[in-house]
Amino acid sequence: MKRLNQFARIVAIAMMLGMRLSSLAHDFEIDGIYYNITSSTDKIVSLAYLSNRHPYGYSCNITIPETITYNGNTYTVSSIGDWVFSWCDSLTKVTIPNSITSIGDNAFRGCSGLTEVTIPNSVTSIGDGAFRGCTSLTDITIPNSVTSIGVKAFYETRWYNNQPDGILYLDNYCLGYKETKPIGELVLYNNTRLIEDCAFWGCTGLTSITIPNSVTSIGDNAFACCSGLTSIAVESGNSIYDSRNNCNAIIEKATKTLIVGCQNSIIPNSVTLIGSYAFADCDSLSSITFPSSVTSIGISAFEDCYGLTEVTIPNSVTTIGGCAFYNCTNLTSITIPNSVTSIGISAFEDCYGLTEVTIPNSVTTIGGCAFYNCI
Repeated sequence: MKRLNQFARIVAIAMMLGMRLSSLAHDFEIDGIYYNITSSTDKIVSLAYLSNRHPYGYSCNITIPETITYNGNTYTVSSIGDWVFSWCDSLTKVTIPNSITSIGDNAFRGCSGLTEVTIPNSVTSIGDGAFRGCTSLTDITIPNSVTSIGVKAFYETRWYNNQPDGILYLDNYCLGYKETKPIGELVLYNNTRLIEDCAFWGCTGLTSITIPNSVTSIGDNAFACCSGLTSIAVESGNSIYDSRNNCNAIIEKATKTLIVGCQNSIIPNSVTLIGSYAFADCDSLSSITFPSSVTSIGISAFEDCYGLTEVTIPNSVTTIGGCAFYNCTNLTSITIPNSVTSIGISAFEDCYGLTEVTIPNSVTTIGGCAFYNCI
């Protein structure tokens, strides 16, 4: 886990240093706006950045075109890239066309003069910090089409600053909390549609969460590092999600079943995917029962589960992800069925307790270091 965390930090630093440089790549310019072609076949482009001669310094309003024509080809403008309008102080209004499906990370960050923005029904994702620091932005409406909201997308806007401390909602989207971390039991509103990325990250005082049936999307790491969390209730529905925290969980909504990685766990029959990091760092987990519905075990799904001693993988599983059982030092027995075709990089690395592994003929791909320091 330390190795992966170090790698993640390196990637994050590289992204911070390179975000501006990478955004300067472009395919062509029209009226002071640079564009990247994201699909030459479907004629789709993304806004890349503004040129120094763009009139935003003299004009208070910008209308993003729905289509543009370049070299005789008509392109649909489908996304607003990262940092495109960031710190355009004199920008007061932006009109976003119905062709736009995503708003990138920090796309309007620091636009202190921005007072009005309408997000069309075509938009499905809003990136990290997309409107962060828009200190004049008071009214925000998010359409039901949005299925993903990044970290602190509306942080430090006037709307945010006007909200009282506590659980933070924008329409029926839960953005986590402001200032005061919730403790004890958390019951989300009945009409909640989405929980923002990292919404309750580090809320160690939370002991239980009730998620209503109206929720359609739970963001990445929404409950990460909630080390006090022991209970999650989910209303009936059809979707399944996994989240990573110090006591990781997979939740099956149809039966309101919570499977906590810090206990011996039985995964319900409807689960088909064990997500990345689903049970990572659950060092007291000693056994897992997989149903025959599971087809894939994700990256680092059981990494650093020191207490895990035995795993039987059912015949339904076809892929075992990279680092899936990395550093499970007390794992002494593993059964790999004939259904498995791929074993990822370092899947069983540092499983010192393994003495024998039978790899079936069905396996066509074995990643590097898959069984390093074991057997």
